[in-house]
Amino acid sequence: MACLTAYRFPEAYQLLVEARSLIGHGVEATSTDVFDAGRLLAETMLALGDPDQAETLVVELADADLGPYQQTILACTRGRVLAAQGHLDAAYACYHQAARQDHPRARWPMLLATAGQALTVAALGRPHDAEPALTRAYHRLLSEYGTAPVEVVQIGTDLARLRRSLGYHDTARNLLAHLQPAAPRTLGAAHPLVEQLAALGQTPDIALPDHGRAITPPEPPRWYWLRIAAIVCLLAGTVTAVVLLGVALQHQVAPPTPSPTTTTEAARESWQPQRAAAWNVRIARDTGTTISIAWDDPSGGTAATVIFLIKDDDPPVVAATLPAATISYRLTGLDPHARRYCIRVAVAYHPTAVVAAPDVCSTRPTASTTPSGRPR
Repeated sequence: MACLTAYRFPEAYQLLVEARSLIGHGVEATSTDVFDAGRLLAETMLALGDPDQAETLVVELADADLGPYQQTILACTRGRVLAAQGHLDAAYACYHQAARQDHPRARWPMLLATAGQALTVAALGRPHDAEPALTRAYHRLLSEYGTAPVEVVQIGTDLARLRRSLGYHDTARNLLAHLQPAAPRTLGAAHPLVEQLAALGQTPDIALPDHGRAITPPEPPRWYWLRIAAIVCLLAGTVTAVVLLGVALQHQVAPPTPSPTTTTEAARESWQPQRAAAWNVRIARDTGTTISIAWDDPSGGTAATVIFLIKDDDPPVVAATLPAATISYRLTGLDPHARRYCIRVAVAYHPTAVVAAPDVCSTRPTASTTPSGRPR
């Protein structure tokens, strides 16, 4: 849990996989331990950019006999998974149901679901509706739990980012003025969220377009249509033009309104930056016991890189976490008899936005035979 709180996701992944492996091999554990290990692993996979694997874990856990707290906290995880997969309507419904939980033991996940519901509303293209809802959720969390939980600081950071995207710079600055000194005291000065808050505070204020509401252009005034019809009369000089004038007065045509789909897409882009995966990922050399890989960095040298290694049909393991601006790596100590190694390069823009490129694989040659059938 400490690794997750510190946003050390590759390390958390390794520990949770080992814990589930021990539980699966007969190590004594309570049902709560089994549930927590599975849900936290799902959260870790989600943070590492693998929502499909996270969904598999969530579905597996949903079949268990869960209490009110477990049901609600699992619904929050499922909401995040659905949102990461782009199923925003389903995510909203999931959060909405969890936010209605009134059991006293489920208070914490219920408030988290309320915040998740508001963020989903923003992602659906209605940031103006989301801002007051997220503000209420944040203040309720803050009043009951303070800034000690990392989730409260993350929600406050999301709220500040949302306010800035809407041009609410004064309220965003006020929120940052509270979070920036409080977060280091509870999370530590080196925590990634503290660095996010510092970077957010240093970004210049930019008023973005009002994408949150569909704006209907005003209709042209009545005299506009009169003038058009009069010009037609002068040019044509016929009775037909007079008829056109009457038609113009009786049937003013309303101008087209912006497409709601276009407005929604623009709203999503205004506060959810697009992040690219590494490209041109390639295996430069495979010696049997080592594999050298290289890639092009889409972050401009600002994001760290996580390397996953998959041997044959085994689950992926974290092979390395590399500093920003790294564009190559050499994997060592590999099994020369393995049939295949696949490498996954993931760019960690920040702890909750890790974007993985498609796997690249090195397939080793199988033993060949001579025409007579005997091995060479």
